[in-house]
Amino acid sequence: CVSACMGTYVFYVAEKWFSSYVSNQMSLPAFLAGQQDTISFFLAYLFQIGVQHFLNAILVFGWDSISTKQKYINTLMGSYSAYFSTATGSTIFNAFLRKMGMDKGMAFAITISTFGMINFFVVKWVVNTSTPRPPKKNDDQKQSGSTIL
Repeated sequence: CVSACMGTYVFYVAEKWFSSYVSNQMSLPAFLAGQQDTISFFLAYLFQIGVQHFLNAILVFGWDSISTKQKYINTLMGSYSAYFSTATGSTIFNAFLRKMGMDKGMAFAITISTFGMINFFVVKWVVNTSTPRPPKKNDDQKQSGSTIL
């Protein structure tokens, strides 16, 4: 929960920054005019993936999940692959809620709550498939002296 809360806070702050930047500094093409909330949400999500990956590694899965350069790259790429689909889905969902007239903060909270659990299970699967596990002991390797009834 700590990792998710920290990651959500980073996402929230990043979205506020991107929102300000997109609204005040970017010159958007005509077909994107009026889509500042959607653009800032998606950019903040992409930024937050790397942050959340690191937080999950140190607070949830352990340093061993990123203990080598190869493990770090594999799990980071896996995280981006996994999160990209939920980034797209949550961005569409958030835009839908905003179009329905929902307040930006409420839409953000509902979207993050809805997709947060999905992300956890997807990333857990990515880490488990990216991190080699020691082989299981077979019957010959089990302790001697055990009896089978």
